[in-house]
Amino acid sequence: MGSLSATESCLYLADYDIERALKYYWEEDFLLVQEAIKVKSACDSQRSLISLEASMYSFGGKYADDAGGSNANETIIDLSDPSAKEALAAFGF
Repeated sequence: MGSLSATESCLYLADYDIERALKYYWEEDFLLVQEAIKVKSACDSQRSLISLEASMYSFGGKYADDAGGSNANETIIDLSDPSAKEALAAFGF
């Protein structure tokens, strides 16, 4: 988020609502806006991770170090493998 300008940062924080972004830009302390952006960014990242994990588990996948019994039909997705990235891209990820 450090690469965003002040205007872009306010728009991001306001969920691209121009009126709210203008209020953040003109009426709020810049340090407060920066801290709020950090919190929003962390929440957005966590939400994305939860969505990825939900889809991974719903398709029968799991992390390699997940506890539990081994299943001969289990699917482990290695996100560092280009073919895995292509497979996830086919699902819109």
